[in-house]
Parts: sequence; structure tokens; C-alpha cells
Amino acid sequence: MRGEKIYEVNLDVTGVTDSGVTIEATLSGRERVPPQGVRINVAFMAALQAG
Repeated sequence: MRGEKIYEVNLDVTGVTDSGVTIEATLSGRERVPPQGVRINVAFMAALQAG
């Protein structure tokens, strides 16, 4: 990416809610993503700092 850094982000995941297949099973490859897809809500706190 060209140009100067304009910000930096630090994220802390504070919660995950899966509907159906879990995020762990999907990312590890134990479960396939079903035809209807996967819904995963991720809650997080973030700190933004100017570059």
C-alpha cells in the first residue's frame, strides 16, 4: 500500500455469537460452510491512534 500511515487499530474481541456452525469448526476445516452460509456476530473494543 502506498502513502503514509494515517491510523493504527488495536482490537480486542469481547464476544462471539454463532448461529449454526461455530466459527472454530469453520476456520479449522472440521465443518464445511453450509449452502446458506454462516452467520457470526463478533463484538470487539477498539483503540484508534492517528498515524
